[in-house]
Amino acid sequence: MAPSCAVMLIDILIPTFNRKNDLLRNLGLLAKQIETAHLQGVVRILVSDNFSTDGTQQQVERLVASSLVAGV
Repeated sequence: MAPSCAVMLIDILIPTFNRKNDLLRNLGLLAKQIETAHLQGVVRILVSDNFSTDGTQQQVERLVASSLVAGV
């Protein structure tokens, strides 16, 4: 069970540029691992998009809107 604290303990930082499909696949894998390990609220994933032109930002925004991930 995840610790009950208000502070994130693990940050996963993902820089990206025009790698939408790879990013989406990896975010899905990370989400499953976080859920399996009951680490929701303990792990934070930060995506740094370097002005991608392949729709990366829009896809991440859709994930946030669907509540699969929090914040942009």
